[in-house]
Amino acid sequence: MKSHSAARPHRHSRLRLRSAFVRTLSAGMLAACAGGFGPHAVAAPDAHALSKADVQALAPGIEAAIQHAIDTWDVPGLAVGIVADDQLVYGKGFGVRRQGGDEPVDLDTLFQIGSSTKAFLGVTLAQLVDDGKLRWDDKVAGLYPGFRLMDAWVTGEFEVADLLAQRSGLPASVLTGMMTYDYPEEDIIAALRYITPVTSFRSTFAYQNAFHLIAGKIVARAGGAPDWETFLADSVLRPLGMNHSHGTAQALLAVDNRATGHGCNFGQAPCAKPVFPFPYNAHGAGGLNSSVRDLAQWLRLHINGGEVDGKRIVSEHALETTYLQRVPMPPAVMKALGMHPADRGGYATGWFIHSVPEGRVIEHCGATIGFMGCVAFDPDRKAGIALLTNRLMDLDLGLAPSLMHQVMAMLQGRRDADFVDARRAVYADALSAYEQSLQTPGDPAPPRALSAYVGAYENPALGKVTITDQDGRLVFKVGPRQLPVALDPWSGDVFMSHTELPVVQGDPVTETRPLRFTVNEQNRIDGFDWSGHGDHFGLPAFTRTSQAAH
Repeated sequence: MKSHSAARPHRHSRLRLRSAFVRTLSAGMLAACAGGFGPHAVAAPDAHALSKADVQALAPGIEAAIQHAIDTWDVPGLAVGIVADDQLVYGKGFGVRRQGGDEPVDLDTLFQIGSSTKAFLGVTLAQLVDDGKLRWDDKVAGLYPGFRLMDAWVTGEFEVADLLAQRSGLPASVLTGMMTYDYPEEDIIAALRYITPVTSFRSTFAYQNAFHLIAGKIVARAGGAPDWETFLADSVLRPLGMNHSHGTAQALLAVDNRATGHGCNFGQAPCAKPVFPFPYNAHGAGGLNSSVRDLAQWLRLHINGGEVDGKRIVSEHALETTYLQRVPMPPAVMKALGMHPADRGGYATGWFIHSVPEGRVIEHCGATIGFMGCVAFDPDRKAGIALLTNRLMDLDLGLAPSLMHQVMAMLQGRRDADFVDARRAVYADALSAYEQSLQTPGDPAPPRALSAYVGAYENPALGKVTITDQDGRLVFKVGPRQLPVALDPWSGDVFMSHTELPVVQGDPVTETRPLRFTVNEQNRIDGFDWSGHGDHFGLPAFTRTSQAAH
């Protein structure tokens, strides 16, 4: 894959890292209720534990649905497993590990699982609560002295349970961009103090990743481990026999049976993505690699209330606490996550929980650059699904959530929902609108002389940058990696920025997003706003600190 840095802006698909999936949307606060679900979420009265025979009877239809979905969405490879009867009763790999290759996907093929990692972080917190080393209502500031938000009262009230609850009041996805630019986690945590809240504390769902860095550090410190990944391996992965799951890029690259991530949108052939520092620098927010066979063990842990093969990993009570609804999700968020309009749901501790006419579903999907995977289970039917894919559309969550919902609907006997084909129609409309938004205006306003923009600027989160005129093009470097950024005129004081992202292995990738210069009362450039949308949303603006002599 070649760098796109010289391409025109409309040929770029903005890179959105959805360990995040959605934007900030308002909703009223609903109380969590016993059992972890909102008032509409109850067990189906006729629900029964699914047997191996039940799943085998459904398998031909499920397999046909999976193959149709792969063909429709043009996914190079996919692995799926279904757990029932306390075992992996159905498992199969489809397609290939890399587009154009001939190495098949199987149940041991490693994928990045992205934000499905968050539930693992929740369980490590629950284990420390079991051990009396933490309480869910412990104040974060007392456990991590460097913790600080813009609002002093919220800083003091923020509890361990809030770290994974997605209800901080800050903008959705804020500071995830610092992860993609490979800032140190200490810098990301410190940047939280500069983010302006957009809603009141604990009132509204807004999906984020930065707070999980703090949670991981708290787990490591309370658990006496050098880092969160070590604690997880010792207390969860190895006891469960998840011996192929780990949390580094190097560990993924060391394995032959690994999938390659792919991107690009509909109408384009799947394009292979390199391996990035993200999601591994997101740690407990999204840094795990795993396989369907390993995730079957993870599902057994939850279906069995914290015990697998007679081995107690976490108490049932502490585990159930991770399913408690912490904040509701409005219908627009449910739709963005590919759920049915009739369903209701909320966010717990590393899990999305929702009710359907046939009962309950506890789930989480995870997106990285080129991968999308989902884990879900029905606590009443004692059945679960692990589904991993090696393609994430550049403008959508891709196939995995819709297909996971389709398979779960079949396991639950639900007949009113078509998730896979319906999602493609929604996606096609969104793609068309997005591509239109990147087109240069038909009559763009000219920019000022480039010398008007040249100078030094500073941002409390991203640090200092110096914009220069390099052969008639504005450029600067950002972050600890000094990533090169080039600016192309779009209209007036708005430019399209092209940032070369850091990679661990593979060809460079360029991220494109708008950058708007701001002016003072004298109509002179006094800074720029790079917040835009997605992972940059909510970032403070850059302030000009000096102007180049000219």
